[in-house]
Amino acid sequence: MADGQMRDDFARFDHREPAHRVRAGTIWRDMQACSGLPQSDLYGGFHVVTRYDDVMKLVTSPRLFSSAQGTAFPDLDFGHRMPPEDYDPPLHGEYRSLLTRFLTRERVAGLESAVRSMVVSLLDAIGDAAAIDFVEVFARPLPVMMALELLGLPQADAARLDGLVRDLHHERGNPRGAEAAGELEAYIRGSIAAREAEGPQGEARDILSAVAFGEVHGRPLSADEKAAMIRLLMFGGFDTTAIALASTIHWLAQHPDDAARLRADPAMLELATEEMVRFASPASYLRRTVTQDTELAGCPLHAGRPVLFSFAAANRDTTKFDRADELVLDRLPNPHLGFGAGVHRCIGSFVAKLELRVALEEILARYSGIRLPDDAVLRWESGENQGISSLPLILEKSA
Repeated sequence: MADGQMRDDFARFDHREPAHRVRAGTIWRDMQACSGLPQSDLYGGFHVVTRYDDVMKLVTSPRLFSSAQGTAFPDLDFGHRMPPEDYDPPLHGEYRSLLTRFLTRERVAGLESAVRSMVVSLLDAIGDAAAIDFVEVFARPLPVMMALELLGLPQADAARLDGLVRDLHHERGNPRGAEAAGELEAYIRGSIAAREAEGPQGEARDILSAVAFGEVHGRPLSADEKAAMIRLLMFGGFDTTAIALASTIHWLAQHPDDAARLRADPAMLELATEEMVRFASPASYLRRTVTQDTELAGCPLHAGRPVLFSFAAANRDTTKFDRADELVLDRLPNPHLGFGAGVHRCIGSFVAKLELRVALEEILARYSGIRLPDDAVLRWESGENQGISSLPLILEKSA
Protein backbone atom coordinates (compact mmCIF):
# COMPACT_ATOMS: atom_id res chain seq x y z
CA MET A 1 0.00 0.00 0.00
CA ALA A 2 1.47 3.35 -1.02
CA ASP A 3 2.01 5.98 1.69
CA GLY A 4 -0.41 8.39 0.01
CA GLN A 5 -3.10 5.74 -0.10
CA MET A 6 -2.38 4.82 3.50
CA ARG A 7 -2.95 8.43 4.50
CA ASP A 8 -6.37 8.48 2.81
CA ASP A 9 -7.43 5.09 4.16
CA PHE A 10 -6.71 5.81 7.83
CA ALA A 11 -7.23 9.58 8.11
CA ARG A 12 -10.64 8.97 9.75
CA PHE A 13 -9.60 5.98 11.84
CA ASP A 14 -11.44 6.01 15.19
CA HIS A 15 -10.94 3.25 17.76
CA ARG A 16 -14.05 4.53 19.57
CA GLU A 17 -16.34 3.92 16.62
CA PRO A 18 -19.28 1.72 17.72
CA ALA A 19 -18.57 -1.98 17.10
CA HIS A 20 -15.08 -1.14 15.85
CA ARG A 21 -13.84 -4.52 17.09
CA VAL A 22 -16.12 -6.39 14.67
CA ARG A 23 -14.01 -5.33 11.69
CA ALA A 24 -10.81 -4.48 13.51
CA GLY A 25 -8.95 -7.56 12.24
CA THR A 26 -9.12 -6.34 8.66
CA ILE A 27 -8.06 -2.83 9.68
CA TRP A 28 -5.11 -4.15 11.70
CA ARG A 29 -3.88 -6.32 8.84
CA ASP A 30 -4.00 -3.34 6.48
CA MET A 31 -2.15 -1.19 8.99
CA GLN A 32 0.49 -3.84 9.61
CA ALA A 33 1.09 -4.15 5.88
CA CYS A 34 1.90 -0.43 5.60
CA SER A 35 5.34 1.07 5.74
CA GLY A 36 5.76 3.45 8.66
CA LEU A 37 2.81 4.15 10.95
CA PRO A 38 -0.76 5.03 9.94
CA GLN A 39 -2.03 8.43 11.03
CA SER A 40 -5.53 9.60 11.90
CA ASP A 41 -6.65 13.22 11.81
CA LEU A 42 -9.24 12.77 14.55
CA TYR A 43 -8.87 14.08 18.12
CA GLY A 44 -6.16 16.47 17.00
CA GLY A 45 -4.21 13.82 15.09
CA PHE A 46 -2.33 10.72 16.23
CA HIS A 47 -0.24 7.84 14.90
CA VAL A 48 -1.35 4.22 15.36
CA VAL A 49 1.05 1.41 16.31
CA THR A 50 -0.20 -2.12 15.55
CA ARG A 51 2.77 -4.41 14.74
CA TYR A 52 3.98 -6.64 17.57
CA ASP A 53 7.63 -5.55 17.48
CA ASP A 54 6.72 -1.87 17.26
CA VAL A 55 4.27 -2.14 20.17
CA MET A 56 6.86 -3.97 22.25
CA LYS A 57 9.49 -1.31 21.55
CA LEU A 58 7.03 1.44 22.51
CA VAL A 59 5.86 -0.03 25.81
CA THR A 60 9.38 -0.91 26.96
CA SER A 61 10.69 2.62 26.28
CA PRO A 62 8.95 4.81 28.90
CA ARG A 63 11.55 7.56 28.59
CA LEU A 64 10.60 8.07 24.94
CA PHE A 65 6.89 7.24 25.21
CA SER A 66 5.39 8.67 28.38
CA SER A 67 2.21 7.81 30.27
CA ALA A 68 2.26 11.06 32.22
CA GLN A 69 -0.18 12.89 29.92
CA GLY A 70 -2.75 10.14 30.30
CA THR A 71 -3.26 6.70 28.78
CA ALA A 72 -6.88 7.01 27.62
CA PHE A 73 -7.54 8.74 24.32
CA PRO A 74 -9.35 11.05 24.32
CA ASP A 75 -9.10 11.83 28.02
CA LEU A 76 -11.62 10.52 30.53
CA ASP A 77 -13.98 12.91 32.34
CA PHE A 78 -11.70 13.45 35.35
CA GLY A 79 -9.46 16.30 36.32
CA HIS A 80 -6.49 14.28 37.55
CA ARG A 81 -4.36 11.32 36.47
CA MET A 82 -4.72 7.74 37.66
CA PRO A 83 -1.67 6.30 39.42
CA PRO A 84 0.18 4.11 38.72
CA GLU A 85 -1.10 3.86 35.12
CA ASP A 86 -0.66 7.53 34.25
CA TYR A 87 2.82 7.87 35.70
CA ASP A 88 6.34 7.05 34.53
CA PRO A 89 9.20 5.50 36.49
CA PRO A 90 10.39 5.95 39.16
CA LEU A 91 7.22 7.36 40.77
CA HIS A 92 5.14 4.76 38.92
CA GLY A 93 6.91 2.00 40.87
CA GLU A 94 6.19 3.63 44.22
CA TYR A 95 2.47 3.79 43.53
CA ARG A 96 2.47 0.24 42.21
CA SER A 97 4.25 -1.10 45.30
CA LEU A 98 1.24 -0.15 47.42
CA LEU A 99 -0.84 -2.69 45.50
CA THR A 100 1.44 -5.54 44.49
CA ARG A 101 1.40 -7.42 47.80
CA PHE A 102 -2.33 -8.03 47.40
CA LEU A 103 -1.92 -9.39 43.87
CA THR A 104 1.06 -11.74 43.99
CA ARG A 105 0.79 -15.26 42.60
CA GLU A 106 0.82 -16.74 46.13
CA ARG A 107 -1.73 -14.32 47.56
CA VAL A 108 -4.10 -14.79 44.64
CA ALA A 109 -3.80 -18.59 44.79
CA GLY A 110 -5.26 -18.36 48.29
CA LEU A 111 -8.40 -16.78 46.84
CA GLU A 112 -9.42 -19.79 44.75
CA SER A 113 -12.11 -20.99 47.14
CA ALA A 114 -13.63 -17.50 47.27
CA VAL A 115 -13.63 -17.25 43.48
CA ARG A 116 -15.18 -20.71 43.14
CA SER A 117 -17.92 -19.76 45.59
CA MET A 118 -18.71 -16.67 43.52
CA VAL A 119 -18.78 -18.70 40.30
CA VAL A 120 -21.04 -21.37 41.75
CA SER A 121 -23.44 -18.79 43.20
CA LEU A 122 -23.77 -17.05 39.84
CA LEU A 123 -24.36 -20.33 38.02
CA ASP A 124 -26.87 -21.44 40.62
CA ALA A 125 -28.74 -18.16 40.12
CA ILE A 126 -29.13 -18.99 36.43
CA GLY A 127 -31.15 -22.01 37.52
CA ASP A 128 -32.83 -23.98 34.76
CA ALA A 129 -32.96 -21.05 32.35
CA ALA A 130 -31.61 -22.22 29.02
CA ALA A 131 -31.44 -18.90 27.16
CA ILE A 132 -29.39 -16.16 28.82
CA ASP A 133 -27.24 -13.14 28.11
CA PHE A 134 -23.96 -14.59 29.32
CA VAL A 135 -22.36 -11.20 29.89
CA GLU A 136 -25.22 -9.88 32.00
CA VAL A 137 -25.70 -12.91 34.24
CA PHE A 138 -22.13 -14.15 34.59
CA ALA A 139 -19.20 -12.64 32.70
CA ARG A 140 -19.75 -9.12 34.03
CA PRO A 141 -20.86 -9.85 37.63
CA LEU A 142 -17.98 -12.21 38.45
CA PRO A 143 -15.05 -9.80 38.01
CA VAL A 144 -17.03 -6.99 39.62
CA MET A 145 -17.58 -9.16 42.68
CA MET A 146 -13.94 -10.16 42.77
CA ALA A 147 -12.71 -6.59 42.38
CA LEU A 148 -14.86 -5.43 45.28
CA GLU A 149 -13.55 -8.32 47.39
CA LEU A 150 -9.95 -7.23 46.77
CA LEU A 151 -10.70 -3.56 47.24
CA GLY A 152 -12.61 -4.12 50.46
CA LEU A 153 -15.87 -2.56 49.25
CA PRO A 154 -19.40 -3.92 49.93
CA GLN A 155 -20.76 -6.52 47.52
CA ALA A 156 -24.14 -4.85 47.93
CA ASP A 157 -22.80 -1.93 45.89
CA ALA A 158 -21.77 -4.09 42.91
CA ALA A 159 -24.68 -3.27 40.58
CA ARG A 160 -24.51 0.45 41.28
CA LEU A 161 -20.76 0.69 40.72
CA ASP A 162 -20.89 -1.45 37.61
CA GLY A 163 -23.57 0.80 36.17
CA LEU A 164 -21.50 3.92 36.83
CA VAL A 165 -18.40 2.45 35.21
CA ARG A 166 -20.42 1.39 32.16
CA ASP A 167 -22.00 4.83 31.83
CA LEU A 168 -18.64 6.49 32.16
CA HIS A 169 -17.25 4.43 29.29
CA HIS A 170 -20.28 4.54 27.01
CA GLU A 171 -21.17 8.20 27.54
CA ARG A 172 -17.71 9.77 27.57
CA GLY A 173 -17.93 13.39 26.50
CA ASN A 174 -21.71 13.49 27.10
CA PRO A 175 -23.56 14.93 30.11
CA ARG A 176 -24.35 11.44 31.43
CA GLY A 177 -20.68 10.51 31.26
CA ALA A 178 -19.72 13.53 33.34
CA GLU A 179 -22.56 12.78 35.77
CA ALA A 180 -21.43 9.17 36.16
CA ALA A 181 -17.85 10.33 36.70
CA GLY A 182 -19.00 12.63 39.47
CA GLU A 183 -21.12 9.96 41.15
CA LEU A 184 -18.30 7.43 41.03
CA GLU A 185 -15.83 9.96 42.39
CA ALA A 186 -18.13 10.84 45.29
CA TYR A 187 -18.63 7.16 46.13
CA ILE A 188 -14.90 6.42 46.10
CA ARG A 189 -13.98 9.47 48.16
CA GLY A 190 -16.70 8.66 50.67
CA SER A 191 -15.45 5.08 51.02
CA ILE A 192 -11.87 6.25 51.54
CA ALA A 193 -12.97 8.82 54.12
CA ALA A 194 -14.92 6.16 56.03
CA ARG A 195 -11.87 3.89 56.10
CA GLU A 196 -9.61 6.76 57.21
CA ALA A 197 -12.02 7.50 60.06
CA GLU A 198 -11.42 3.97 61.37
CA GLY A 199 -7.71 4.71 61.62
CA PRO A 200 -4.88 2.39 60.59
CA GLN A 201 -5.32 -1.18 61.86
CA GLY A 202 -1.76 -2.42 61.57
CA GLU A 203 -1.01 -4.10 58.25
CA ALA A 204 -3.55 -3.11 55.62
CA ARG A 205 -6.26 -5.76 55.31
CA ASP A 206 -7.30 -4.82 51.78
CA ILE A 207 -6.45 -2.46 48.94
CA LEU A 208 -8.76 0.29 50.20
CA SER A 209 -6.81 0.44 53.47
CA ALA A 210 -3.46 0.31 51.67
CA VAL A 211 -4.46 3.29 49.56
CA ALA A 212 -6.18 5.22 52.36
CA PHE A 213 -3.02 5.19 54.47
CA GLY A 214 -0.46 4.89 51.68
CA GLU A 215 2.63 7.00 51.08
CA VAL A 216 4.80 7.72 48.07
CA HIS A 217 8.02 9.65 47.87
CA GLY A 218 8.01 10.04 51.66
CA ARG A 219 4.59 11.71 51.85
CA PRO A 220 0.97 10.60 52.30
CA LEU A 221 -1.10 10.18 49.16
CA SER A 222 -3.32 13.14 48.32
CA ALA A 223 -7.09 12.77 48.24
CA ASP A 224 -6.97 12.99 44.43
CA GLU A 225 -4.34 10.25 44.21
CA LYS A 226 -6.27 7.92 46.50
CA ALA A 227 -9.50 8.31 44.56
CA ALA A 228 -7.74 7.88 41.23
CA MET A 229 -6.01 4.65 42.28
CA ILE A 230 -9.25 3.03 43.38
CA ARG A 231 -10.98 4.20 40.20
CA LEU A 232 -8.25 2.69 38.03
CA LEU A 233 -8.58 -0.67 39.76
CA MET A 234 -12.33 -0.62 39.19
CA PHE A 235 -11.86 0.07 35.49
CA GLY A 236 -9.37 -2.74 35.09
CA GLY A 237 -11.11 -5.17 37.41
CA PHE A 238 -14.62 -4.71 36.03
CA ASP A 239 -14.02 -4.65 32.29
CA THR A 240 -11.16 -6.77 31.09
CA THR A 241 -11.89 -10.18 32.61
CA ALA A 242 -15.55 -9.88 31.60
CA ILE A 243 -14.49 -9.38 27.99
CA ALA A 244 -12.05 -12.30 28.11
CA LEU A 245 -14.74 -14.60 29.53
CA ALA A 246 -17.28 -13.57 26.91
CA SER A 247 -14.80 -13.96 24.04
CA THR A 248 -13.79 -17.42 25.24
CA ILE A 249 -17.34 -18.70 25.68
CA HIS A 250 -18.28 -17.28 22.28
CA TRP A 251 -15.41 -19.27 20.74
CA LEU A 252 -16.34 -22.48 22.58
CA ALA A 253 -19.98 -22.13 21.52
CA GLN A 254 -18.77 -22.11 17.91
CA HIS A 255 -16.11 -24.80 18.45
CA PRO A 256 -17.64 -27.60 20.55
CA ASP A 257 -14.61 -29.83 19.94
CA ASP A 258 -12.49 -27.38 21.93
CA ALA A 259 -15.06 -27.38 24.73
CA ALA A 260 -14.95 -31.19 24.74
CA ARG A 261 -11.13 -31.16 24.96
CA LEU A 262 -11.25 -28.93 28.01
CA ARG A 263 -13.94 -31.04 29.67
CA ALA A 264 -11.87 -34.17 29.13
CA ASP A 265 -8.67 -32.56 30.39
CA PRO A 266 -9.34 -29.59 32.72
CA ALA A 267 -5.60 -29.37 33.43
CA MET A 268 -5.31 -27.83 29.95
CA LEU A 269 -6.89 -24.68 31.34
CA GLU A 270 -3.65 -23.60 33.01
CA LEU A 271 -2.13 -23.19 29.55
CA ALA A 272 -5.33 -22.27 27.73
CA THR A 273 -6.06 -19.22 29.90
CA GLU A 274 -2.99 -17.48 28.47
CA GLU A 275 -4.34 -18.08 24.97
CA MET A 276 -7.79 -16.86 25.99
CA VAL A 277 -6.24 -13.57 27.06
CA ARG A 278 -4.23 -13.28 23.81
CA PHE A 279 -7.30 -14.04 21.71
CA ALA A 280 -9.58 -11.62 23.57
CA SER A 281 -7.01 -8.86 24.22
CA PRO A 282 -9.52 -6.80 26.22
CA ALA A 283 -7.09 -3.91 26.88
CA SER A 284 -7.17 -3.08 23.20
CA TYR A 285 -5.88 0.48 22.85
CA LEU A 286 -3.78 2.79 25.01
CA ARG A 287 -2.06 6.11 24.56
CA ARG A 288 1.49 7.31 25.05
CA THR A 289 2.97 10.77 24.45
CA VAL A 290 6.29 11.24 22.66
CA THR A 291 8.81 12.97 24.96
CA GLN A 292 11.44 13.89 22.35
CA ASP A 293 11.79 13.75 18.61
CA THR A 294 12.35 10.13 17.64
CA GLU A 295 11.22 7.52 15.14
CA LEU A 296 9.39 4.23 15.22
CA ALA A 297 9.07 1.86 12.27
CA GLY A 298 10.91 4.45 10.21
CA CYS A 299 8.23 7.05 10.96
CA PRO A 300 9.33 10.40 12.46
CA LEU A 301 7.53 11.21 15.73
CA HIS A 302 7.69 14.66 17.29
CA ALA A 303 7.86 15.56 20.96
CA GLY A 304 4.47 16.22 22.55
CA ARG A 305 2.46 14.23 20.02
CA PRO A 306 0.12 11.39 21.08
CA VAL A 307 0.59 7.83 19.86
CA LEU A 308 -2.17 5.22 20.08
CA PHE A 309 -1.02 1.61 20.25
CA SER A 310 -2.93 -1.65 20.21
CA PHE A 311 -2.10 -4.75 22.23
CA ALA A 312 -5.01 -6.46 20.47
CA ALA A 313 -3.53 -5.78 17.03
CA ALA A 314 -0.07 -6.93 18.17
CA ASN A 315 -1.62 -10.17 19.41
CA ARG A 316 -3.05 -10.81 15.93
CA ASP A 317 0.27 -10.08 14.14
CA THR A 318 0.74 -13.07 11.80
CA THR A 319 4.52 -12.57 11.76
CA LYS A 320 4.49 -13.45 15.48
CA PHE A 321 1.57 -15.86 15.87
CA ASP A 322 0.62 -18.73 13.59
CA ARG A 323 -3.18 -18.98 13.16
CA ALA A 324 -3.34 -15.60 14.85
CA ASP A 325 -7.12 -15.24 14.46
CA GLU A 326 -7.84 -18.57 16.15
CA LEU A 327 -7.97 -19.55 19.80
CA VAL A 328 -5.41 -22.38 19.95
CA LEU A 329 -5.84 -24.03 23.36
CA ASP A 330 -2.32 -25.46 23.60
CA ARG A 331 -0.42 -22.62 21.91
CA LEU A 332 3.28 -22.70 22.81
CA PRO A 333 5.21 -20.52 22.86
CA ASN A 334 2.77 -17.73 23.52
CA PRO A 335 4.54 -14.38 24.08
CA HIS A 336 1.26 -12.50 24.00
CA LEU A 337 0.73 -8.91 25.10
CA GLY A 338 -2.75 -9.42 26.50
CA PHE A 339 -1.46 -8.28 29.89
CA GLY A 340 0.84 -5.68 28.38
CA ALA A 341 4.59 -5.59 28.87
CA GLY A 342 7.24 -3.50 30.56
CA VAL A 343 6.74 -1.56 33.78
CA HIS A 344 3.00 -1.16 33.15
CA ARG A 345 2.26 -4.87 32.73
CA CYS A 346 -1.16 -5.68 34.18
CA ILE A 347 -0.92 -5.81 37.96
CA GLY A 348 -4.00 -8.05 38.20
CA SER A 349 -2.94 -10.76 35.75
CA PHE A 350 -2.95 -13.56 38.34
CA VAL A 351 -6.47 -12.60 39.41
CA ALA A 352 -7.71 -12.59 35.83
CA LYS A 353 -6.23 -16.03 35.08
CA LEU A 354 -7.70 -17.47 38.28
CA GLU A 355 -11.15 -16.16 37.42
CA LEU A 356 -10.94 -17.52 33.88
CA ARG A 357 -9.75 -20.96 34.95
CA VAL A 358 -12.26 -21.48 37.75
CA ALA A 359 -15.14 -20.11 35.67
CA LEU A 360 -14.35 -22.43 32.77
CA GLU A 361 -13.93 -25.44 35.06
CA GLU A 362 -17.35 -24.93 36.61
CA ILE A 363 -19.18 -24.00 33.40
CA LEU A 364 -17.83 -26.94 31.41
CA ALA A 365 -18.57 -29.37 34.23
CA ARG A 366 -22.14 -28.12 34.63
CA TYR A 367 -23.15 -27.73 30.99
CA SER A 368 -22.79 -30.34 28.27
CA GLY A 369 -23.86 -27.90 25.56
CA ILE A 370 -22.98 -24.26 24.97
CA ARG A 371 -24.36 -22.76 21.79
CA LEU A 372 -25.51 -19.54 20.19
CA PRO A 373 -29.19 -19.03 19.34
CA ASP A 374 -29.91 -18.95 15.62
CA ASP A 375 -30.92 -15.29 15.89
CA ALA A 376 -28.06 -14.26 18.19
CA VAL A 377 -27.08 -10.58 17.96
CA LEU A 378 -23.90 -9.61 19.75
CA ARG A 379 -23.02 -6.16 21.07
CA TRP A 380 -19.48 -4.86 21.33
CA GLU A 381 -17.58 -2.41 23.51
CA SER A 382 -15.53 0.33 21.87
CA GLY A 383 -12.79 2.57 23.21
CA GLU A 384 -9.76 1.39 25.19
CA ASN A 385 -11.23 -1.92 26.44
CA GLN A 386 -12.95 -3.73 23.58
CA GLY A 387 -14.85 -6.96 23.23
CA ILE A 388 -18.27 -8.58 23.48
CA SER A 389 -20.64 -6.72 25.81
CA SER A 390 -23.77 -8.81 25.14
CA LEU A 391 -23.70 -12.54 24.33
CA PRO A 392 -26.99 -14.44 23.87
CA LEU A 393 -26.37 -18.06 24.77
CA ILE A 394 -28.16 -21.36 25.17
CA LEU A 395 -26.87 -23.62 27.95
CA GLU A 396 -27.70 -27.33 28.18
CA LYS A 397 -27.11 -28.94 31.57
CA SER A 398 -25.13 -32.13 31.89
CA ALA A 399 -27.16 -35.19 32.80
